[in-house]
Amino acid sequence: MTGLEALQALLENKKVTNSTMTSYYAVVFTPEKDGAPYTRIAWVPIHEADENWVQAWCAGDPFDGSEFLVDDWEIVE
Repeated sequence: MTGLEALQALLENKKVTNSTMTSYYAVVFTPEKDGAPYTRIAWVPIHEADENWVQAWCAGDPFDGSEFLVDDWEIVE
């Protein structure tokens, strides 16, 4: 899918990844749902999928907006 479609999937609370980050997925963390300090997109290691979201939010790598210029995204969940 395109980067814009990946953004839309993130808005729908889905997890997405691309070919450069095969062992990570992108997810949106929100204060209302996850208890995060503020809303942000972060890369989270797939092996931490079942761990505490706030802990994963703090450890996740921040997103570089240019990553959405790549058109090889796929939905993880």
